[in-house]
Amino acid sequence: MNESTARTAPAFSASSGNGFAALAVSASTGVLSLDKASLRSCGIRTVHTFSSGVQAAQWLDTESTRHSQTHWAGVDVILCDDTLQDMSGLEFNAILSRHPLLQRIPVILLSASATRTSVARALQSGCCGMLLRPYTMERFAAQMQRARTIMRRNTAAALLMHTGEQTLDKKQFDEALAAFTSVLTARGEPDDEYFARGMEYLSEQRYDAALKAFGHAARINMLHAEALNGMARCWKAKGNTDNYLRCLKLAGEAHLRCERFREARTVFAELMQVSGTEANPMLQSAAALVREGRLSVAAGAFLHGSLLSPEIPLHESVARACQFTSCPQSAMEQICCAIETIAGPSRAEPLRKRLLAPAPQRHDSAPRSESHFPRLEEIVAVARHTIRLYRQSAA
Repeated sequence: MNESTARTAPAFSASSGNGFAALAVSASTGVLSLDKASLRSCGIRTVHTFSSGVQAAQWLDTESTRHSQTHWAGVDVILCDDTLQDMSGLEFNAILSRHPLLQRIPVILLSASATRTSVARALQSGCCGMLLRPYTMERFAAQMQRARTIMRRNTAAALLMHTGEQTLDKKQFDEALAAFTSVLTARGEPDDEYFARGMEYLSEQRYDAALKAFGHAARINMLHAEALNGMARCWKAKGNTDNYLRCLKLAGEAHLRCERFREARTVFAELMQVSGTEANPMLQSAAALVREGRLSVAAGAFLHGSLLSPEIPLHESVARACQFTSCPQSAMEQICCAIETIAGPSRAEPLRKRLLAPAPQRHDSAPRSESHFPRLEEIVAVARHTIRLYRQSAA
């Protein structure tokens, strides 16, 4: 069954309050039947099912475009199995997270097994929930209730963003700023608090609670990034350069935190151009992420940030940032592994050799240090680069 659509009620929007629509995606027709029955038991009558992730994404893109004027994406919740016909569930969710109209739909990942690693990956992909098969109807219903709440909040935020864009187009800058600011202030607790709470839950293996906390942080960051972009445009139009640059920097950092690296690079490139500085704010943010322990995100930031400053060797940026961690060698290895996942071995192996390869063995009898890490030439390179930056900033 490549595509099956069941409609026993008209399509509806979560914001209208008169219904709820769902999408279920799985390679197994038996699993799809089970999930569809569970959804209907929760009162959800409009259910769309796909076994192909590509077909499901194409359908969602068409529906979201068709309903864009009503700020609805065609469905209000997505049940995604960890195995689809043509991709994994995490890959499918990654596609949605990069789509401007689909990224706010709550996605619940379903799997027959869960390990700390698999849950962490689900968190990083932005899933709002995770269910283990076989699930109880009580747990399933709780996930649906959470999805309803998330969708209502996201729809309200989307309407505020739409108001901001409309008033900005009309050059009503104060009204636009008020709308964009409302997006930032209407989300409750800061995303950093959610992230810290999620890490605590994850260490305690409280996976449901961790997923909820990380999901909040991811959605806040995406909304904040778009709202901050809008605010930057407002301040630029009003001629307030300081606030314009401040909002650009915050927008770039928000894009980074939800791993939207290309968007972050575009924002940071604009920031460098407008401010006229040679310092690379994206590499600075990558270093800050290393200090926070968010090494996989930092890896993407280093990769994309190096494109803005090709004269700075990537290994220097990574080495300098990792020297301020409790275990530099481990931090470098994790960043290299993350870069290999993002860009492949051809990019990761040269970096790994520069950072982690042991010093060549000497065969003479001269005294030598037994320490292989950090390498002397790397320390010298980092020191020279740091001194150069200091002199530039002091000039």
